[in-house]
Formats: sequence, C-alpha cells, structure tokens
Amino acid sequence: ENKILKNRESFFAKLPLPKFLRNSFAPSEDGKEWRTREARGTTYNYSSDPKRAAVNDYWMRNTPALRAGTMTWNWIREGCRAFVDTLRPQYLDEIKRPVLIFSAKKDHMVNNKNTFTVAEHLKAEHYNFETGKHELLMETDDIRIPLLEKTFDFIRKHSGPSL
Repeated sequence: ENKILKNRESFFAKLPLPKFLRNSFAPSEDGKEWRTREARGTTYNYSSDPKRAAVNDYWMRNTPALRAGTMTWNWIREGCRAFVDTLRPQYLDEIKRPVLIFSAKKDHMVNNKNTFTVAEHLKAEHYNFETGKHELLMETDDIRIPLLEKTFDFIRKHSGPSL
C-alpha cells in the first residue's frame, strides 16, 4: 500500500486536467518513449496468432496514434473515475442493461481478477478464453470465431426482432 498517497484513485479521478495535458502521455516506469517489443526486450505478443501479432506490431511501428504503451493523463483520470464509481455499493446495481464480457486468461496487460465477481454481480454473459491474450479480436481463429459468434448472438438476443 502506498502510504504517501492513500486513495490515489480518488485523487486522480477528481484531478482537473488542462486541455493541453489530457492527451499527453504520462511518464513510463523506465522514463522512455514508446519502443518496439524488440527494443524493450520482451517477447510478449498481444495475440497467440503470429501473423496477427505481426500486423499489430506493423500498425504500432507505422501509426503512432495506434501505439499501446504509456497511458495519457486523461486515460488515467477516466480509469480512476470508473474505478471509484465501481467502489460505490449501489453502482453495479444501477446497471440494468444486458452486459457481455470477454476476458483472456493469458492477458498480461489487464488484471482480470475482479472481472469474474463483477460479471456474476451483473448477471453478465461472461466468456473467459483460457488461451487468449490481450487482443482477443486479433487472436487465433479458435478464439476469434467463437468470440464473434457470441457477440452477434448477444446483439440479436438483445436488439429486438429487426436483426
């Protein structure tokens, strides 16, 4: 626990951000700008599919706006706001819409520990892909096809007779 700044999520959730800072990147742990996976010395891919992982790497190398990595100050603030909201006991009870949640057991970017509890509380349709990594839509077809089928089934089920 950080004793210097307790309840830091609440602090960041209420932090006013000037426009010029909202889309500025927060400093990374190592203080460096975005780098390729090779330059960072990591072999972790966002996908188990080598070709789709290569597409992801290509996009990030060639389109800076698509780069994953260091978060913007606004992303941090909005994430903290969402986190603080979910701490209110009645917050999840106020959600009445059907919810579809996908998670990936091998996701190294997101800690899905609480996903199961939240999904159960919301009575959400939750599918956890045991071999999936962070980018489920860029995964191998044995993950991607069922994910898309479940998504379309969910939309048809909850959108009425027109679809």
